[in-house]
Amino acid sequence: MSETMTTEQSVSLRDRGVVVLLFLALAAFFPYFESIHSANELSRLYLANAIATEHTVAIDTSINRLGNIHDKAFRDGHHYSDKAPGASFYAVPAAWAYLTLADTPTLAGEMRVLRLWVSVIPTAFLLLGLLQFLQQYIPDRGIRLWLVTGYALGSLATTYGMLLFGHQLSAALVFGAFLIAHNAQPDWSTRRAVLMGVLGSAAVCVEYPNVIFMVPVMLYYWRQIRWSPRAIAWTVAGALPLLVVLGWYHNTAFGSPWSTGYSFLTSGFKDVHAQGVMGISWPTLENLHLCFVSLHRGLFVFSPFLLLALPGLFLTGHAGRAGKLALIMAPLYALFVTSMVYPDGGWAVSLRHLTPMVPWLLLPAGLLILRFAWLRPFLVGLVLVSVAATGLSTVTWPHFQENLQNPFFQMAWPLFEHGWVAPSAFEAVGLSSRTAVLWIGGLVALLAIADLCQWSQAMWQSLLSLAIAAGLVWGAWHFAAPLHADQDVGKAQRWVQKVYEPDVLSNPTPFNRR
Repeated sequence: MSETMTTEQSVSLRDRGVVVLLFLALAAFFPYFESIHSANELSRLYLANAIATEHTVAIDTSINRLGNIHDKAFRDGHHYSDKAPGASFYAVPAAWAYLTLADTPTLAGEMRVLRLWVSVIPTAFLLLGLLQFLQQYIPDRGIRLWLVTGYALGSLATTYGMLLFGHQLSAALVFGAFLIAHNAQPDWSTRRAVLMGVLGSAAVCVEYPNVIFMVPVMLYYWRQIRWSPRAIAWTVAGALPLLVVLGWYHNTAFGSPWSTGYSFLTSGFKDVHAQGVMGISWPTLENLHLCFVSLHRGLFVFSPFLLLALPGLFLTGHAGRAGKLALIMAPLYALFVTSMVYPDGGWAVSLRHLTPMVPWLLLPAGLLILRFAWLRPFLVGLVLVSVAATGLSTVTWPHFQENLQNPFFQMAWPLFEHGWVAPSAFEAVGLSSRTAVLWIGGLVALLAIADLCQWSQAMWQSLLSLAIAAGLVWGAWHFAAPLHADQDVGKAQRWVQKVYEPDVLSNPTPFNRR
């Protein structure tokens, strides 16, 4: 496919409507459980509060007022967030607005506002960018929409697009920088060149490893602008302010522009980060299994529609330089995460560190379906499985404990079956969160039926397509459900019910299963 197809194309009004619906679905649910004191999220919230209200980067006041957390650093008598500060920097305006305008500020209320600002809204913009990008190489609108729906409701973007982690914001920034570079020209406007620099430096501020992943993106960008000195100069100018702020933060909190919170951890993770280079060593087969195919964390277990990207990577040459970049970026993320000393990620759904990799898999998956049209029922069926696995996990309990060997069937499904679903905006209209989930799932299933019937050219093709999609859902369920059924998870289930804050309209009932 020629490079001439990389010109910008606007997203249709209908497709924007789909993005709005996906945004509302992500924004509606609030899987928040104050008593578990989610350290990864609170570490970022505490720093945002410190900057917004005290004009300092020490989080001592928040720790004393809101409670101690596990994820923190300690230096010279003060506590600091141990995270890269970018997500907290971005959250400062929202934190200030909420704490200033709310009549009675609460931790839960602030968490909801910051999750929307830092995770949900950037995800919506990323969805728009993905649709605009995909339509340049995948003319079939149905394929594009299934890919984006799977991404929004059935991938790591679902979970970490709802939580106050840095992963989804990181994905939006890195892929957003690529989208800008993708349409770059040598005579580019100053504003766009500066924006490219801002997004690249912001990505590094949000997650330090992005300094690695931005290298191929920047090289792609420089190739697109044909190494224009003017554009490069303005891009560097756009990047410098945030990088200077990052160096100032490190110097203020940790004594040097090059020191990070990982050097001053107060938890056992200090030993993890001391191994290799900041916790990065060499890839292992054990990590490869954990990251991609284990029931415990596997990306392809929770989002099986992404499996289609593996053979699709061999077709990326049809997408010009953009396809070749995807062929670099996806393996680069996989190599990095499988080289981590501790890739598991603690209490999480799937392998959270792979979140920024997922957008790069959509183009290869789409190219495969475009090339082999008979695979469309497999795409639809696998998206349905992904929405069920990741979507249900996220709205019931997005903090799977590390000891669960088959967390969806040991925790997420029993919770949902017995009415334990996180609160949602649907309660305002008298609809329980559990019912809302069923309505959303039913709508996606009806769209699947309609799409496959419309795509098929004969009745027998429609029936076969529907049978394949339904068979994938049934097969995934009946294959995975019995696995590790002998593990005693009753203690974990009872503890989750004890700390749970469910939507009362869903009428949760106690349960205790092995």
